[in-house]
Amino acid sequence: LATVDAVRHGYIETERFPACLSDVVRTHMPAGSLDWLAFALGPAVCHSTKTYHAIQELFLRVLGIVTVPDAQPPTSDQVSGVLAVIVSTPTAPAFQLLHDLMVDFPSLLINYETHVAESLNTVGRIIDSMLHHHFIDLVTLESIAEYLVA
Repeated sequence: LATVDAVRHGYIETERFPACLSDVVRTHMPAGSLDWLAFALGPAVCHSTKTYHAIQELFLRVLGIVTVPDAQPPTSDQVSGVLAVIVSTPTAPAFQLLHDLMVDFPSLLINYETHVAESLNTVGRIIDSMLHHHFIDLVTLESIAEYLVA
């Protein structure tokens, strides 16, 4: 939670903070940082555009899309784990991130096409749940639509 507070308070704009945070996330994947990434894509964290962009930058760094000199590139297992978190997190910020990856970095998703298929399964489950509960979350539905159009 302290990390989320740091992101919300603008530390993401501090030199080296994003790179250090992505290194911490990658290093601690076996210890549970993937759970933290799923939490970071939730509406409690990504409640503003500024925070979403900070979390998006973190994901781009963890995925190895944005790099810094002398940084170790992520392993295929790390990329796969992060993509699995994104596609299994049924939130508007997660679908927005999928949309952004699809539009801006399609080659990454082509290399991990099983995750794209899983994201479509997640979409189906979310829509089924909305229909079953007679509750439509318009923000999530809009994010799904934008993702599907990409």
